[in-house]
Amino acid sequence: MVEGIPRRRVAGVLRGVPPFGYRFAGTGWFGDDVLWLAPGDPAPFRALSDRLQAEFPEHPPFEGAFGDVVVPHLTVGHRHPPAVLAAAEREVRTGLPVSGTAAEVVLLTEDEVGGAWSPRAVFPLGG
Repeated sequence: MVEGIPRRRVAGVLRGVPPFGYRFAGTGWFGDDVLWLAPGDPAPFRALSDRLQAEFPEHPPFEGAFGDVVVPHLTVGHRHPPAVLAAAEREVRTGLPVSGTAAEVVLLTEDEVGGAWSPRAVFPLGG
């Protein structure tokens, strides 16, 4: 069990999701303090999030802090000075696009509020 969620149930949900391709070709911002990469096609990520949310409605994404709408993204930087994030954005853009195949979901948990994130479980897509 991870954070009150049985791993077998998570694995069961994710078994029904086939691996899918992704391509991150641009950057985006949440306010001035979160820099992220945007997937060219957010639909597979949304579908994945929707399936998990349907199975575990008592555990909304981001603990419900941002409502029902999940914006699929890959965080590059969070809570750094704006100049540092702007420099990171310039650097990251030189390496875009980034593409591949999503074949698994890694559950990360925060060791303490505002602390490091650590992998807790890995769930293959498509069983």
